Amino acid sequence: MIATFLAPSDDRWATTLPEAPHDVYHRPEYVRTAAAHQGGHPVAFYARNNSGALLLPLLIRSIPGTNKVDATSPYGYPGPLW
Repeated sequence: MIATFLAPSDDRWATTLPEAPHDVYHRPEYVRTAAAHQGGHPVAFYARNNSGALLLPLLIRSIPGTNKVDATSPYGYPGPLW
């Protein structure tokens, strides 16, 4: 199994989208734009095994006053793709 975070420029993000019904909110361009407006770093959590893939777009944000981060969905609330 592979489990990692993908940058919007990672080809695996774009090639995974046609494998499942998806919306504009799952596209790397949308998540990059959402990060520019909402703040944060655009990524997708990606996991793949022999059965298929999971892709979940996220924004990784710093928590003010700490050295910690959180993860939230970009505006539009894309859910995971299976």
